[in-house]
Amino acid sequence: MSPSGRTVLIAEDSVAQRRFLEILLSEDGYNVVTFENGFDALQYLEENTPDLIIMDVNMPYINGLEVSENIKNQENLQHIPIILMSSFEEDISEEMFNDSQANIFLKKPIISKEFRELASGFLKNSLQTALI
Repeated sequence: MSPSGRTVLIAEDSVAQRRFLEILLSEDGYNVVTFENGFDALQYLEENTPDLIIMDVNMPYINGLEVSENIKNQENLQHIPIILMSSFEEDISEEMFNDSQANIFLKKPIISKEFRELASGFLKNSLQTALI
């Protein structure tokens, strides 16, 4: 178990981006589980409950918006904060973001310091919802 006792799920199809996020969060003492697509993330969630979910919008099989909406419609998972990310702002409209019920949308590239502060804030239950 990680020193913080907190687990973060990362679903990101880019190996480099997934590894980058994993390193950042692991360095901060979080237990990190990673998946390359939304389908595998949903399978993991059938038996596990992470403290934070970070997902790319564009992934194979099922995109991050659909995964987020699926999670937020499950009573046992809907409390988990979700951060959605994309390299392209046009990938997500305000309506799509609202439908996904995610907590925040970030445009890539991710800036290390700000991302760590954001993740920490969610893990301390101090942040709510925002479309940035």
